[in-house]
Amino acid sequence: MSFSQGFLEPTVGRKSEHPGPVATGWTKQSIDDLAARAADELGYHAGADLEPVIRGLGGEIIVGTVPETGSTGYVEVDAKGKFVIAISPLPGEFRNRFTIAHELGHYILHSRIGETPLFATRQAGNRAEWEANWFAAAFLMPAKEFVDVWNESGGSIGRLINHFQVSGGAIEIRRKTLEEFGKLS
Repeated sequence: MSFSQGFLEPTVGRKSEHPGPVATGWTKQSIDDLAARAADELGYHAGADLEPVIRGLGGEIIVGTVPETGSTGYVEVDAKGKFVIAISPLPGEFRNRFTIAHELGHYILHSRIGETPLFATRQAGNRAEWEANWFAAAFLMPAKEFVDVWNESGGSIGRLINHFQVSGGAIEIRRKTLEEFGKLS
């Protein structure tokens, strides 16, 4: 076969027999509120290590190569207290923190804390992925705390990055969401 005839893309990432996530259809605000409550109930504090949270729920975080993780990661939920979050080492610590929180969002929102087996990768751009992103942002950067740090720092992106241990892009998106909710002006 010649290059002019093209070639098939290799399969990237782990496959699973579990179904993909089904969107809840909940509003962004309701997911935001749930994520903040989840962070509080799970004892998560801004900038803290996420691994104890995942282990406390019975999950495991593994780091693998891009062919194993499919890009930035996936979550596979077998049952309540039995799930794996896989991440690639390439995106870096702050991006991986968001990916872990995103996959936790799938576990809580779409598997209903393990009631429904599922497999989700970060490659799809559907409603369930948006919901997991909304969850991750609110879990890592609860609204009240974000507004407090924003106001105390005069809107310093660097201070917010240091406080929440997320990327500047995540900070900017969270700022826009909180403006949309009328919590930040």
